[in-house]
Amino acid sequence: MKQRVLALVSCFFISLAAACAPAGQRPETDTDQTLFRDRTGGTPGVYDYVNREAPRGIRMDTQNPVGYIRYRRDNNRNGNRAPNIYVDRNVLARQIAYLVTNQRGIRDATVLVTDDHVFIGLNDVQGKALDSRTLRRIRQTALSVTPRYYRVRIVNDSSLLRRMNEVGTGRARGDLQRLLRDLGDTTLPGVGTPGIIRRPGQPAALD
Repeated sequence: MKQRVLALVSCFFISLAAACAPAGQRPETDTDQTLFRDRTGGTPGVYDYVNREAPRGIRMDTQNPVGYIRYRRDNNRNGNRAPNIYVDRNVLARQIAYLVTNQRGIRDATVLVTDDHVFIGLNDVQGKALDSRTLRRIRQTALSVTPRYYRVRIVNDSSLLRRMNEVGTGRARGDLQRLLRDLGDTTLPGVGTPGIIRRPGQPAALD
């Protein structure tokens, strides 16, 4: 009897400690999980590598030596639907822009991320010819943090750069579809199957 009481008391204190833990240190309870997180406890956040420190419990300056999770088939399911795992496009764009502007000679970059494309506009080198090594380095940097089915394009045209900034800041939202077509993305954002590229007049093909 005494052992049973002790066990119940222990369970109570363990549950209390878990409930009182800081939000960033509690186990994940979201059913929607992004590959690139920008929120804490389900609340949208604005912390990143550039502008603001991470909240307590979210360590951005250092990492654990390994990433680990034990997973069950029914984890992260909403009813009978498949797991909701997605890419947070704003966070991905921010991280790519940060990495690109740390490259030698690049100080100002605009990044647009769709469902399968990344467009990198180099604002401070408009009209200038970049050597192939620099272009390759920028592209490889972006590819290193994007899903494999994404295509990365570098934009150095002043007119397209202006339109990218207008669309990104909301000043010309209606121009998005036309801009993406001019940039080389033939599918609308959120339309189509990841990894499938549809070219006009041709059947769908893996990119």
